[in-house]
Amino acid sequence: MEMKHLLLTIAEITEKLNKYFDEHEEILFAIIFGSTAKGTANKISDVDIAVMISPNFNKSSPFGYQAELITDFMQILKRNDVDVVILNKAPIALKHEILRYGKFIYVRDKQARIKFQV
Repeated sequence: MEMKHLLLTIAEITEKLNKYFDEHEEILFAIIFGSTAKGTANKISDVDIAVMISPNFNKSSPFGYQAELITDFMQILKRNDVDVVILNKAPIALKHEILRYGKFIYVRDKQARIKFQV
């Protein structure tokens, strides 16, 4: 599969990933952040996506799961420059940055979203 480096809007990213999020019940919500969310993306910008995972989700390694998400998102978005942050394990400063500048692109669990925002 040829990977292209196209500028995608938040709406396009949301549309492309929505089905994936619907099919993966462990993903409680997703946020796009970085230059795409700030509206400053250019042709060398990557796509930054943060996800909150259900605390009941048992994956042997959160880093293995993160790599799985990156691979899946790269295939769906047809890009090789996707970065994924698992919010459950993210440092507080990064969470603050994501919350301040990020845009929610998917919410399965509104209570989890509210808890994260408070």
